[in-house]
Order: sequence, then C-alpha cells, then structure tokens
Amino acid sequence: MRRGERRRDGSDRDAEDAGDRAVVEVGVVAEKDDEPLPFRQLRDERRDRLERRRRRVGEHLRIGVDRLRRRVADDAPRRIDDCAPQPGIDRAVAAEGRPRPDGVRERVVHRLLGERAIADHGVREPDEPRQVAVVGTLDLAEDAVHPPSLIQNGSGLLSVAQISEHVWWAAPGPPDRPSLCAVVGDRWTLALDAGSSRAHTRAFLDGLPQRPAAVVYTHSHWDHVFGGVEIGGVVVAHRLTAAKLVELAARDWTDDASVNEHIRQELPAPRVVEIAPADAVFDDAIDFDLGGVTVRVEHVGGDHCDDACVALVRPDGILFLGDALCASPGGALTAERALPLFDRVLAYDADRYVEGHHPQVTSRAELEELLATARAAERGARTPGDEDSQYFVDAFAAGRDLH
Repeated sequence: MRRGERRRDGSDRDAEDAGDRAVVEVGVVAEKDDEPLPFRQLRDERRDRLERRRRRVGEHLRIGVDRLRRRVADDAPRRIDDCAPQPGIDRAVAAEGRPRPDGVRERVVHRLLGERAIADHGVREPDEPRQVAVVGTLDLAEDAVHPPSLIQNGSGLLSVAQISEHVWWAAPGPPDRPSLCAVVGDRWTLALDAGSSRAHTRAFLDGLPQRPAAVVYTHSHWDHVFGGVEIGGVVVAHRLTAAKLVELAARDWTDDASVNEHIRQELPAPRVVEIAPADAVFDDAIDFDLGGVTVRVEHVGGDHCDDACVALVRPDGILFLGDALCASPGGALTAERALPLFDRVLAYDADRYVEGHHPQVTSRAELEELLATARAAERGARTPGDEDSQYFVDAFAAGRDLH
C-alpha cells in the first residue's frame, strides 16, 4: 500500500500557542578587532571544532571510498557505475589539502541562530533554548543534476539523488526509514530530518556533495531523529519537538519488549540510542538563508502528530512534507485537522513534494489527485481497487470513532 504503512512510536503532545518567528542569518565570517569577546571566543572555538571535524570526516570518507572500490573490484557482476567515488567525496577529501578540482569554492560562514543570539552575541538567558554560533564550510564544484549514487550500508544500497538544483534526496526504505533531504546552498548545507539510526544517516551523508552543518526536524518520531547525532551539526526543532526529544533521551531503549519491530530491525540488541537535543527552537516558523536558496520551515500540526512541520525550498519549488499528511499512529484522520491541512499544503508555492514514506517525488498534479481522493473518502466515497482510497476511507472512519 502506497501510504498504508504508518506505524510510529511516541504519543502526541498538546499544541502550544504560536510565538515569535525565529530567523537564521548566514554570512561570511569577518575578522574584526572590535568584535565583542564572547563573539570571538565562540567563533574561535567553533573554528577549531570545524578543523577537527573536517579531518575526521575526510578520513571516514576515504575509508568509504576504498570499501566501495574493493566491493566493485571483488564482485564484477554486481558492478554499479555510481559506486565509483562521488564528486562530494572527492571534494571532502580535497578540503584537507589534495589538489582541488577546477571551480571549487571554499567559504567559511558564521551562523547565528535566533534573534536574541544576534542581539546578545551568543549570550542567553538560563531558561532559554541553547543558541550557538557555528563555523562551517561549503565546497561546490558543479551545479549539474546528478544521477542517484548508490551507497552500501548494513541494510543494502541507499539511493541518494539530486532532484533539483539545490536538493538531494534519499528515498525511504525498510524497515521504516523515511525520506531524507539536504539543501545545498552557496554558503552552507541544511539537512531536512536525520534518519532512523547512525547507519542510515551515515549512508545518506556519504551520498551528499557536502556534509550538512545543521539539521531541522519535521517532527519527533524516532525514525526521523535517531540519526541526528551522526550529522554532528546544529539541531533545529519546533518547541514541541524539542520537548519530545528530551523525553526520548530519557527513555530506556534497551528493553526489546518496549520497542516496536521496526526499531528492533533497525537497531538490533544490544542497542545504543543517542538523541541529539535541540540547539535552536522555534514556534511558528523559521527561515534559513543558505546562499542562493532559502528554506522556510513552518509548523502545521495535523493528525499524525501535533509537532508536524513542512519545509519549503525556494527557488526550487520543493515542499518537504515529512509525515504531515499521514494518519495518526493509531491510523486515524479527522476532518477537523486533515481537510484544512490539505488546503494549506496546496497553497504553498511548490510543484514537487517529498513525502516521508512515499518512494517517489510527487508532482503537484499527483498530489492534487491524491488529496481529492482523500476528500472523497472523508465523504464516504470509495474507489474499488484503489489502495489510496481504501487507506483514506479506513483512516477517516477511525477518526470518526474517536468522537
């Protein structure tokens, strides 16, 4: 079934009143003698951390390239051209001192998360979410759309494809791995959701032209956040999501009886679950300027979870939906929440859509048809033989039973 597999862990939380809109500013780091001391200290500390990370990432990618080369050489009948070293891998290694390909640009950027952080040069109130200043790099050698690169990992090959000028997409897969995206700008890269394990996220990162400096979550369900620690960058989340991350971090994940089958498959016992806390928190929306491309993340809520968010990538016209259109973990959709959300999603200036667990990028015409089917199902109309129609009929019936 196209959208029938929707099991999720975690309970919903009541939505809070919308608050201030946060903004992410991006720019080139400037060397200024009159910088406030906290600003310089944060910048220097992050620069040192960046240098250590670049060395670590370069070593990891070299190991990955060697492994792929050996696999191709040892198993000629299964050879896949896309398993050759990817441009992103070559660029990451070049950042450590190898000859750099023509056209590569390296730019160090400074990001301040949150208006208070900008005003106070990184100083925050004790009861506020942690706001940080970060240094990152971006290397870009070409802007062409690339075919999928196939990355070997413990669960098989993960396909990572460039689907627009700035957006790279990893399709969902078993056991319950969702879609992941990375938006690559002229200054830095942002990940949209983080994956269901370190292994999942690592395979995704290996297929990107540049490691993301930050990740923003669409919601708090395990399959979208367990891989956040592998990214190792700034974590941005809605306020409800941030609270849920704290709960996930406190939970005992070692007891097989208390986790679902998908988690047991993704992380066999003895398992270690690491939850990266939110570094920056927003309420209504947050805007990211990556350089030549922007990402606006808005809280939309819905039946699936109260903290559901979507991300609009401009000028690419891609809307990253996460699981916003899905039924609740119990399989229910309600007219009160779902129908207004359908209208809101279609109101975005987008012509392609990435859903959390749909194996293809959806066109606007396809999404309009899908949501028309959902509206008909809410009225009780069923299309024989149409799995989407049956899914929505069952979900809205379950939602009516809640009243």
